[in-house]
Amino acid sequence: MSPIFNQITIHNQHTENWLIIGLFCGAFVTGADAFIISALLPAIATSLHVPTNTAAYGVTVYALCYAIGAPLFGPLGDRFNKRFLLISGCGIFLLGTLLCGLANSLLTFYLYRAIAGIGAALFVPNIWAFIGTYFNGQRLNQVMGIVMSSLSLSIATGVPLGALLAQLSSWHMAFWGSAMLTLIALSILTIAIPSLPSQNAQPDGYFTSFKTLVHTPHAIAALLITLT
Repeated sequence: MSPIFNQITIHNQHTENWLIIGLFCGAFVTGADAFIISALLPAIATSLHVPTNTAAYGVTVYALCYAIGAPLFGPLGDRFNKRFLLISGCGIFLLGTLLCGLANSLLTFYLYRAIAGIGAALFVPNIWAFIGTYFNGQRLNQVMGIVMSSLSLSIATGVPLGALLAQLSSWHMAFWGSAMLTLIALSILTIAIPSLPSQNAQPDGYFTSFKTLVHTPHAIAALLITLT
């Protein structure tokens, strides 16, 4: 095996490792977002001069935009370049998170949370689509497991992380910290992620994705378990 081939292999592995780190960080920060805000609700409510239960709808707004947007944005990965979709979704989430840290009224806070939820809805489904397209075999299982673990980690650490960031300064700090991690993930993905062509360029490709889902055995049941 030639030294040049060895260098190319090492370079590819190095790039792939950074790619996995970027996907891990992106999935973590989008998953932790709802949990981070939970510890901040009293401070947000005081700052915006609203009851705590009213401020809590910021969690609902994010969750609804994610829940409604993810099924609609997911099939776009079959029609458009996955690199573009991942970077766009991560960028929109970054914008919404940054704006949340600057919100000075309840209405703007809700609006910025919606932007972050839409970004997450575009970003996260295409993480799984990209992994399934780019990796294969045992490596596919490994990478899927690594990135999926970031969601479990976000559940475990989201609330204490939000509380810690808020205690360091203010509730704004939690959103800026989240935005910083998102920026790191976006920078890594911009450099490391390759450009993958769309899998379906036909005009009816978007609806074909839903037809495929409906006719796939046990797919609906599995999704209902996740939904529940």
